[in-house]
Amino acid sequence: MTEPIFNYFIKNNTIHISFSYSMLYLIFICTLINFLLQNISQKYVSAHRTGLILSLESVFGTLFAIFIFNEQLSINFIAGIFMIFLGIILVQFFEK
Repeated sequence: MTEPIFNYFIKNNTIHISFSYSMLYLIFICTLINFLLQNISQKYVSAHRTGLILSLESVFGTLFAIFIFNEQLSINFIAGIFMIFLGIILVQFFEK
């Protein structure tokens, strides 16, 4: 029982122990805590605004990729960000 638990799910048993720690981090920190905090926060924000905030996920992901990983932008990325952002602003403006 010295091999990592994730070796049982993969055919090749050459996974290093750091992979198991990475998977545990992704499972617990990035998934469980994220959804827990998201569900707690949604009690205090209206459903309309929560949907708008969650629809900005692709915009935030692209911005983080640009600033953290130095990704190169294409015209499609810029147009997509603009259309998503414009749609969110229009929904908020024509809320009533």
